[in-house]
Amino acid sequence: MSSPLSSLTKAMRGPQNPIARRSLHSLHTTKRTNNLKNWNCRHFSDRSAETLTKETAREKTSQEIDFALLTQAGRIIYAFGLVYVISEYGFELTICEGPSMLPTIRPLGEIVLLDRFTPRLYGLQGGSIGKQRESLARKQQREHEHRIGEEGKVGGRFPWHERRVPANKLSSTGVKDRFVNQVTSGISVGDVIVVKHPDRVGTVCKRVLGLPGDIVTKPTRRTQKEGILDRSMPENLVVPDGHLWIEGDNPWNSSDSRNYGPIPASLIVGRVLVRLWPVRGKAMMERGARPEQDDDPQFSHSGSAVFPAGYDNQIILRGKNDK
Repeated sequence: MSSPLSSLTKAMRGPQNPIARRSLHSLHTTKRTNNLKNWNCRHFSDRSAETLTKETAREKTSQEIDFALLTQAGRIIYAFGLVYVISEYGFELTICEGPSMLPTIRPLGEIVLLDRFTPRLYGLQGGSIGKQRESLARKQQREHEHRIGEEGKVGGRFPWHERRVPANKLSSTGVKDRFVNQVTSGISVGDVIVVKHPDRVGTVCKRVLGLPGDIVTKPTRRTQKEGILDRSMPENLVVPDGHLWIEGDNPWNSSDSRNYGPIPASLIVGRVLVRLWPVRGKAMMERGARPEQDDDPQFSHSGSAVFPAGYDNQIILRGKNDK
């Protein structure tokens, strides 16, 4: 015997009740629709998460690329800045050419190392004021004469306290000490320097022959052989304060201070320290007087004769072994 509830259920499930059948179909359709919506929501959510992950990865990659580019750009800027600072305020490779510096530098050109730092640091040796340099030189000369005494005289005259040894006659010993002295002092007589040309665009390489207070005169037989300044000569010129007198080592083929006069110290670019190329002779550009050539005395004594500030007819020794 079946219960009334089960009979009612059978009646609703049976084909005899179309209303119940439609209600049941509607219920199943609604359920399927809800399931489909839930699946679509889950699928869309999964795709959204995947898309978000890819976009995040692309954004991260883009950021990494941008960072790498900025890093490389920073390195390039830093490298160019470093090169500029070193070449402008430290050391620089440059080419010196032309016949004016023979035999020190050959006409076809030589690559040299230029020191731009120490001239800025130390300025001019003894100062840029002529009177100041003259006072200092006379003090040093008095100390020198007191130290050597009467027996130190040469030909009845005291020698000047600084020798003017030609650059090609310098001793092969003591090169290190001379180099250290050169780079720890200001621009001095005998240094090879590069300066801006006073009358045109460009630079020139010359040797320093005179500093503020030094006396420049035309060479005569007496100044050549006896080293005595003839103060009565009208051509005598005192190097002004803050200026230098420069000439080439080849005075017969050099345009220098004899043409355009003393140059301001502000035109100094740097001091030549070393010949890098070609490899020949002495690499160091040492401080010294204009080179002498034993086979050409006229060449050796040509150019201007320059006497130091404070000079008073003492004898200036030019050889490393002179006594």
